[in-house]
Amino acid sequence: MKDRILQFIKSNSKKLIAGVVIILVLVFAFWYGNGTKESRGFSVQNQQEEMGQTSEQTTKENVTQNKVQEGTKAEAEEEKTETDEAQEQGNIQGTDSIVSDSGTSDNGISSERTESDSEDVQPNGNNTENGNQSSDLEQIMTCTLSISCASVLEEDNWNHLATNKKEIIPSDGWMMKPVTVTFTEGESAYEVLRREADRQNVLIDAAFTPAYQTYYVNGIGNLYEKDCGGGSGWTYYINNEWARVGISAYQLRDGDVIEMKYSCKPQVN
Repeated sequence: MKDRILQFIKSNSKKLIAGVVIILVLVFAFWYGNGTKESRGFSVQNQQEEMGQTSEQTTKENVTQNKVQEGTKAEAEEEKTETDEAQEQGNIQGTDSIVSDSGTSDNGISSERTESDSEDVQPNGNNTENGNQSSDLEQIMTCTLSISCASVLEEDNWNHLATNKKEIIPSDGWMMKPVTVTFTEGESAYEVLRREADRQNVLIDAAFTPAYQTYYVNGIGNLYEKDCGGGSGWTYYINNEWARVGISAYQLRDGDVIEMKYSCKPQVN
């Protein structure tokens, strides 16, 4: 058997050598043909490196994504914390309002300051009670008013009174008995008299006189000037003195006594 093999090899040595050379060439061509690492058997290593790089990149991306998510979560938690603090602050303020209204603080100590006290405090630091007192001082200014036609009841004057007027004259001569009324600073005698007369349903007929810039009383209670003689008419007195100014030109003072009187004789200036 050996002899046959050796004989075959000797007889075909050139062919065998040529086959081996061809195989070696093919192997060499396969190994070094492309000139790249992959063609020389490094493809597995390259794949491992690429896989490593891909894994590293994926890890970095995951880390980055986790950081972003953590940042978003942190911002959300911070925003939630701020919202909770705002709500808590609002609850505290609401509690303070309730405490203020109820007059009791959180620690159980009663508050001396009440809602009415806070309303009484003015921006200038003064209590409104003082302001009310000042206002009351203005409102309690008073004067006394009266309307009388008693002079026509005198016998001499009664005879001169127009017949159709005698039935309107009160038996005691008072068209408005003395009454104390309040007024505000700056009001005239005419304004206060007219207001009180209207309240008591006493008719006053007056006209504004531009020349004197004041009202002139023509008649009261349907009793007019010249109804009891040519010089008769209405006049008024201030504190028992005959007034020398128009009734709407006189500004009242606290405690004044204003008397409207019907005179059957002309007044002498």
